[in-house]
Amino acid sequence: MQRRVQVNQHVAATYQIHFAERRIADDVVRGKNDHIPDNMAHPKLVEVNKKWKIFRNIEQSRPLGLENFATLTSRRNLTPLPPSYARELSPKLAMSHTIIEVLNETFLEEFGYAAVYIDENFDVIHAAGDYTKFLTLPNKVLTMNLLKMVPADMALNLGSLLRRAARDKEKLHLNKVLIRSKDTVRQLDLIIKPYLDDKRLPQKFILVLFRETEPGPLTIADPEKYWYENQNEGRVTELETELQHLKDDLQAIMEELETANEELQSTNEELLSSNEELQSTNEELQSLNEELHTINAEHVYKIRILTELDNDLNNYFRSTNISQIFLDRKLMIRKYTPAATRQINLIESDIGRSIYQISNNLNYDELIDDIRQVIAKTTAIEKEVQDKEGVWFRMRVMPYITQEGKVDGAIVIFINIHELKNLYFLRSGILDSSTNIIQAFQTLRNEADEIIDFTWTLVNLKAQDYLQRPEADLLGKRLRREFPGSLRIDLFHQLVTVVTTGQILDTEIEQHLDTQAYWFHLVAVKLGDGVVLNLEDITARKQAEQQLLRQAEEIRASAERFRLISEAIPLPTYTSLPDGYINSFNQNWHQYTGLTLEQSEGWGWTQVIHPDIRDSVVNAYHQAIKTGNTFRVETLMRRHDGAYRWHINYAVPLRNEEEAISMWIGTATDIHEQKMLIQELEENRHFIRQITETSPDFIYVFDLVDKKNVFLNQFSGNVGL
Repeated sequence: MQRRVQVNQHVAATYQIHFAERRIADDVVRGKNDHIPDNMAHPKLVEVNKKWKIFRNIEQSRPLGLENFATLTSRRNLTPLPPSYARELSPKLAMSHTIIEVLNETFLEEFGYAAVYIDENFDVIHAAGDYTKFLTLPNKVLTMNLLKMVPADMALNLGSLLRRAARDKEKLHLNKVLIRSKDTVRQLDLIIKPYLDDKRLPQKFILVLFRETEPGPLTIADPEKYWYENQNEGRVTELETELQHLKDDLQAIMEELETANEELQSTNEELLSSNEELQSTNEELQSLNEELHTINAEHVYKIRILTELDNDLNNYFRSTNISQIFLDRKLMIRKYTPAATRQINLIESDIGRSIYQISNNLNYDELIDDIRQVIAKTTAIEKEVQDKEGVWFRMRVMPYITQEGKVDGAIVIFINIHELKNLYFLRSGILDSSTNIIQAFQTLRNEADEIIDFTWTLVNLKAQDYLQRPEADLLGKRLRREFPGSLRIDLFHQLVTVVTTGQILDTEIEQHLDTQAYWFHLVAVKLGDGVVLNLEDITARKQAEQQLLRQAEEIRASAERFRLISEAIPLPTYTSLPDGYINSFNQNWHQYTGLTLEQSEGWGWTQVIHPDIRDSVVNAYHQAIKTGNTFRVETLMRRHDGAYRWHINYAVPLRNEEEAISMWIGTATDIHEQKMLIQELEENRHFIRQITETSPDFIYVFDLVDKKNVFLNQFSGNVGL
């Protein structure tokens, strides 16, 4: 029983390898003289015509590829692919495959190579060329391992080479491998190239190429001894055992084949007459069946393609957030995306209805007119519209053009631009609310990539007012062509530097427009391949600065005159800031006090005031500074020789046009002699009063002008006065 299983396996392998198959649809046609015993029939084939050896394949077809040449072991591990992946080859593709196969066979035959494809376990998955010169099936145990199918003289070397090629992922050559064949020595060249990392291939494999050079006779005196000494003794024994088993298997196969042929011969003779009668009918039905199968395959393929396209289109509609509505020439709805229901009140049953009958959520009443205009004129229309919730959309109506180039309706698209619109309003609000002139330019280059001019890309309201041109008349226009005198050559080169280097330009420029001069504070910043200009109108400031310069010049002249006058005054003179900080003295001060300017300025002048009255003088000075009233106080000031003399310190504020104090001017007048004289007179007056008061006589003084008594001594009461 075990022997018969081995024979059956060998027959099945021989059947699969050596019998050529020609596939017509799902049928397999074999040679008339090819015989397969009933008990060895392939489990995936059903016999259709026993005489002509026609069988039908009941196994699911797989895509074409190297997997079609898998071994029996590998085929059992394959998972059948879904029917959607099985496709009939078109005539053009089938012709292409045939040409490639013929070309491969021609090359292999011309150069004497045989190609064997093996997997990572060294199992044969495909072979091409005259591989029977190099490979033989194992005799005892059926296996598709390449090392079991090559001659034993080659197996050891080939195994090591295959393992090294798989490990190193590189192509290997082995030349002049000696193989003994009866009385001749065969020389084989081997090429091994692994394809284990190529992701383009559906299956990993290793390609082994065999080529035989001219065989030569054995020239060794004792070949048996030579081969025995050069080969592993155990391997020779194994090969002999396998050879013996192979012979036994072949003998059993021959006997079984003869028995089967005799049985089939009698059966064929009985059915020959019936087969001849049905042959003509079968041929007609076969041709009709082939035609119907071809037509059906084409229809199935087209239906599958249309189904895939429809699925792709439906998935695209479902996944996109862009609202799209497809209409025919009569404004009937063909398709729409789910997002379109936010603008148009659509439901699934509305397909085939006119869009004119369906309400929408837009604050726009000309949608139908725009669609009709696009269909009539085949020109797209693009507008920005709002829905009733205030959301902004960009509406684009385009003609629906067929493959023949005809207009067969329209496509309405709504793109949500609410955020962009808000950003635009925000940007416009910021730009238009700015008091500065803001302009953006794009560079204009020549063929040498040199910047020759700038074109407007953005203009705010202030810039439009200054240029006296609306934004629509400026966008895209050239600056030097529209305003030739506004861009001096030096300023142009500075802007070019900003674009090329990215450095920020911050400067003040003077511009003339309509014979009027303007001053601007210019800040230029690079933006892409252009520049943004921010111009602040500083004309008023420049005029004020010029006026201040003139005033400063006048003040310097006045100060010079004041200095000359103060130097001409024979009194110590000083000036102070509005906060009371004394910052200048005339020469008379320095001569009188002996102090330098550094010693006197600020509050250093207080050191010449007598310590007894210094605090009261400083407090009076602070009070005058605080109230803005005239400062007048008598002080004892130390002279350069240390002597103190009385002075009247007098300071008045100078006010500007706004009545604010701009400075103080003060003098110190020497009144020491007058002060001493008054003191002496007071002392004399006190002395005389004491004399008159102590005199026993009546003394009085009468003012003749005012007619009243001015003085009466103590005895006036005795006379009744």
